[in-house]
Amino acid sequence: MKYQTLALTLYINRDIFALRYFEFVTMKRLLSAFFTGICIACLAGCTPLFNADFEEDVPFQEPDLTPPGAPAGDEIVLQGADNAVYEVTPNGLDGNGSLRMEAAPNSDARVRMVANGIGNPETAIVMTYNGRLIERSHAEVNIGTGGSQWAVQITLINGSIIVNGMPTGSYVEGGEHTMVLSLFPNTDTFTLGFTGAVLFGDPIAGPLGDPSAFPGSVYELVFELLPTQEGGIFILDNVLIGSRNS
Repeated sequence: MKYQTLALTLYINRDIFALRYFEFVTMKRLLSAFFTGICIACLAGCTPLFNADFEEDVPFQEPDLTPPGAPAGDEIVLQGADNAVYEVTPNGLDGNGSLRMEAAPNSDARVRMVANGIGNPETAIVMTYNGRLIERSHAEVNIGTGGSQWAVQITLINGSIIVNGMPTGSYVEGGEHTMVLSLFPNTDTFTLGFTGAVLFGDPIAGPLGDPSAFPGSVYELVFELLPTQEGGIFILDNVLIGSRNS
């Protein structure tokens, strides 16, 4: 009887665990779909200032520094050590091409990709990207507006998401994530959200690092691999900067 009771208890606990896991996965997918829908609706109402999806780039070569399509005049700037790798990989995040940034082990130099938007509109600015930071890689995602300091600084290190020096969430190393950030000129504030393989909760809001620099002379999204003994790999796709039309 005792063993039958134990077996029944294990059976019930197994079903409860399976149900809760199903609920967790379902809710995660619903939230991801909901968040993605918000992103699509938001970006559909934006004028692009920078747009690169790397679909038309040649695999295993550096990306086109002037991304094709609208808008005209946006550009990519690659900076870093001589042994840094910037190449388009067909086995990336979305479609036929994603950008792969790689830093060599034991290098003191940062590996940086700058997405430079065109113009300096005085409307709200939206920035988004898809990314995957490989295990033991450390990175920063910085937002520049032409001021003396970053408007917003995001650090991805050891599974932690740190925004302007404050821990705000976590990510799965090697997992895919999507960032959406908005800058608001009327209040000198930002909102930031992550979805995908992350634990981030609701979008957060805060003041800009240098309110006097916004609206800015330029809008740039800067991806940096930080020096580590193991090196690092950051895969990027669907990098977009836009100004809201209303």
